[in-house]
Amino acid sequence: MKVRNPGFIVAVVGLVSILSLAVGLVVGWSTNLDGILGRETGESPPRSHELLLRHVESIHQFLDAKLQEIKSEPQIRSRIDLESYRAFVASHLGVPSECSGSGNDVVIEEIDATGISGRLHSITGTVCEGALPTSGLFALPSPGGSRAPLVVAVHGTAASPELIFGLESADGFTNSDYHNLLAERLLQSGFAVYAPRIVTDWTVRENSVFNRDRNALHRRSASMGHSLAGIEVGILSDTLSELLDHPGVDEDHVGLYGISLGGFTAFYMAALDTRIDATVISQWLEPRADKLISRDHPDSMWRYEHGDYTQLDEAARHLQDRNVAALIAPRALFIEAGADDHPRTGFTLDLWPVLLELWGDDAATMGYLCLDVHPGGHEVHFVNAGRFLQAMLSGQRDVPASTSRSAPSFCPQPERQ
Repeated sequence: MKVRNPGFIVAVVGLVSILSLAVGLVVGWSTNLDGILGRETGESPPRSHELLLRHVESIHQFLDAKLQEIKSEPQIRSRIDLESYRAFVASHLGVPSECSGSGNDVVIEEIDATGISGRLHSITGTVCEGALPTSGLFALPSPGGSRAPLVVAVHGTAASPELIFGLESADGFTNSDYHNLLAERLLQSGFAVYAPRIVTDWTVRENSVFNRDRNALHRRSASMGHSLAGIEVGILSDTLSELLDHPGVDEDHVGLYGISLGGFTAFYMAALDTRIDATVISQWLEPRADKLISRDHPDSMWRYEHGDYTQLDEAARHLQDRNVAALIAPRALFIEAGADDHPRTGFTLDLWPVLLELWGDDAATMGYLCLDVHPGGHEVHFVNAGRFLQAMLSGQRDVPASTSRSAPSFCPQPERQ
């Protein structure tokens, strides 16, 4: 056999030798790196590591003290007028200035759908002066003819507008559905329903790394003075402006119902958009400073690798739930908490006395402030919340108190501590 290109063979042999050397270097570097980091080698950390741990603990103790300072600060309404605080919250969230209710191009198109109790429409187009997209579903109850109160139904993590209308199976999401057909049940109750699309992963991973796609957008926007929460509140409010002009909608009676991540979004929307008459927050409200930064809270968000979207700028100091809720009062608020949603429900109960102070005892007996600790876990319960929305949005908002000064049957009140 003749060798036609001996130079080529030499080159190949040389290349193989180089690749072998490179693999050896990579393996050696990896092994050496594991040794440096003390990973899977069984080696003890350097003696200085104990000094580092003491240093870290000292900084944690400093932050523990700061948390206690924050928790002892007086209610926000005693320090600033509420309209100034509303503008402050909008700025802190980074709600885009373009989201002012003008320059919208929203397309509402009726679509065929079987299995729902009304006429379904898709929502597409742009809002916020054409700068941002809007997407979701909108439905009107059957039969038509009269204008219906509108409820914005905001889904949580690993869900979609299609899911909460029952148009999409929960099998497509790696999570058991906790929405319990929220949008469809609102439609059956006689409401027009707007179900916006908010950013969430379709899969629920372990707590430390869930909603990675959402966090990527939040981190990117944060350096520019925005947050994904602020952007989404802007989109929802501008889309609401268009829907309130729809001939099938009663623009004078608007409700809001959000669950979990949707409760997070709904909470800020209710605080900033005063057109919302009645709000249901399901499985979200609690003393926020502890949830964000406490070392004692079992699900504190600072421990999450991808919990950034709730870590809003100085949120523990300026955006605690007890302060943001002051922007909703005295408008009607209903809180859902699953009895088996431990430990969240206990923390929600801790917040209740503060809310009573904000709204006043009369609001509770009139049905304007309710806390329903319902059977079950982290899920939409709806039974009492649906009745609450019907009472608040029916056009007869003043619910007469009984002679016993007890709250309406749809408005549970936890026992006083």
